[in-house]
Amino acid sequence: MTRRSDRGTPRDFGYRTRMRSRVLAFGVLVLLAGCEGAEAPAAPATMAVTEAPSPVPSPSPSPGATSTPWGCADPPGCYAEPVQLGSFDAEEIPEASGLAASVRNPGLFYVLDDGPDTTAVHVVRADASMVGAVEVEGMNGRDTEDMAVAPCGPGEAESCVYVGDIGDGRKRRDDIVVYRFPEPDLTAGVPDEPVEASVARYTYPDRPHEAETLLVSAAGVPYIVTKDPGQTGDGPGEGAALLYGAEEFADGVLNDLGPVAVPQPTEVVRSARRGVVVTAGDSRPGRVLLRTNDSAVEFVGPDPDADLDGFPDWPAVEVPVKRQPQPESIAYLAQGCGFISASEGTGNLWLTPCEGADLPTAAGG
Repeated sequence: MTRRSDRGTPRDFGYRTRMRSRVLAFGVLVLLAGCEGAEAPAAPATMAVTEAPSPVPSPSPSPGATSTPWGCADPPGCYAEPVQLGSFDAEEIPEASGLAASVRNPGLFYVLDDGPDTTAVHVVRADASMVGAVEVEGMNGRDTEDMAVAPCGPGEAESCVYVGDIGDGRKRRDDIVVYRFPEPDLTAGVPDEPVEASVARYTYPDRPHEAETLLVSAAGVPYIVTKDPGQTGDGPGEGAALLYGAEEFADGVLNDLGPVAVPQPTEVVRSARRGVVVTAGDSRPGRVLLRTNDSAVEFVGPDPDADLDGFPDWPAVEVPVKRQPQPESIAYLAQGCGFISASEGTGNLWLTPCEGADLPTAAGG
């Protein structure tokens, strides 16, 4: 892993990628979308259960809008408008800071609450109804901010859940922690006993950072995008978010891979006060999706085998996403085409589907 040498190089974010991504045999799938208007915070849990979600229309294909297993061939042109899938219990999960789609259990999603003292990950169906919580042995998260589902290691078919205890608002932590455990079979519900987890502790090569974004490569290697604020424009600004990557899933020092500049959002609201900050993310081969305080941005690589080390240099475009009061979670679908998002404090689960794609259906469990 090498550090990018083009720090500060301007990038043309007006470029809209028109590429046909190759299909991999075990491909997983893709992306997010938005809609205008602010989302009202959810009422207490009793209201969240009875509140009817927005109707879920069947997306109809639009001329020229096609998708691939890696997402839209021409983002954002082939994304449909966001639809609300449902509402989970916002009292049980008040600070939804991470989302991930299950590979092993189609139709189920993991939701991570932002600690402190996080000991479990929650599981919801595609209609946002609660399945339960998977207790993780040895996990006592200090500031759990993001999660991912990815292969358990290089060349492994088994999928693992990765939990990033990476938050550090005061920038004082000696290290950050990533937990990893194999996806459990959730057919009959969550396990009765805590699942065993592996732990990797990382330090930054320069100084502590606040971070809310964990990406994991197809080889099971963690990457961190920091929350350092920065205005973007033609290129990375002073204090822009930074990308750090591990060599492997093992204790060690992260590599500084340079700045991550994102396009200035179409609608500047929160970023007008503190700059553009990255609050969540997810990745699939050749694709990276980042949530910011005002937008969602997709980076499209030259091919599915492209290294995550260089994703900040890939063409990036803003994709539609539901505007939410405190957007801190986003994830690609594992089955189907599109991505989901949620906010702290509301319990509302939103889907941005690709045009013409089947919508996820609620699984049992």
